[in-house]
Amino acid sequence: MNWARPFLDAPCFAGDRRPGTKPVEAGGRLVLDGETVGRFVVASHPMGKKEDHWTQAVREGLGN
Repeated sequence: MNWARPFLDAPCFAGDRRPGTKPVEAGGRLVLDGETVGRFVVASHPMGKKEDHWTQAVREGLGN
C-alpha cells in the first residue's frame, strides 16, 4: 500500500487508511465539495491470487 499513500493524502479521500484485510488494504469514501460521490479501495495486485476471492473482497470493500 505504500505506493498509494501519496494519493490517499488528497482531501477527497476520506476513509480507513490503516492496513486492512488482504487483498483490500484500505478503503473509504470519495468526497467532493463535502458530498460523497463514490467509494474507493486499495487492493493488492491480483496476479497469482484466486480470482473469486480477490474480486469478492474488492466488491465488498466498495459496498457491493
